[in-house]
Amino acid sequence: MSSSNTPSPQPYATESSQQIMKPQPKWFHLYKYLSSTSNNKVFIDPNGVGHFNSMTWEPPCELLDSGKTYLLKFEIPGIDKKTLSLQFNNNWITVAGNKEMPKQEGDFCFTEILYGQFRREVPVPIDASKDGIKAFYNEGILYVKLQKLSESEWVNVEIK
Repeated sequence: MSSSNTPSPQPYATESSQQIMKPQPKWFHLYKYLSSTSNNKVFIDPNGVGHFNSMTWEPPCELLDSGKTYLLKFEIPGIDKKTLSLQFNNNWITVAGNKEMPKQEGDFCFTEILYGQFRREVPVPIDASKDGIKAFYNEGILYVKLQKLSESEWVNVEIK
């Protein structure tokens, strides 16, 4: 029940809140997931041995929508592409591999370069097709190109 003396709530919109209220792109939930899960996090592997061998890391990535395709880019400099593994399963791309530590003379005072095993699992939009995935590695970047499903591949189902 409402009282005649109680004002009804009025929407309050500023210029910045109107920007927030705009509809989000269909991949926005992926952005939120990616930003909450990585950016050079290093995880300790309890089965590892030694300081450098006990770390698993996640390479940074970005997802671009170019209309008919998606382009997923992973920043993985300094690796041999033969050590890379790429899989697509249930709208997730998984990249894994190993970045070998080069032989060095002397001891590190410090290092910000990540070595060892890495793995990154990234959700892709639901309209990304598993067919026709192309991947190539160039100048430290792994590029994964995904075709979008055409509208003809979506099926309308009659409800009875």
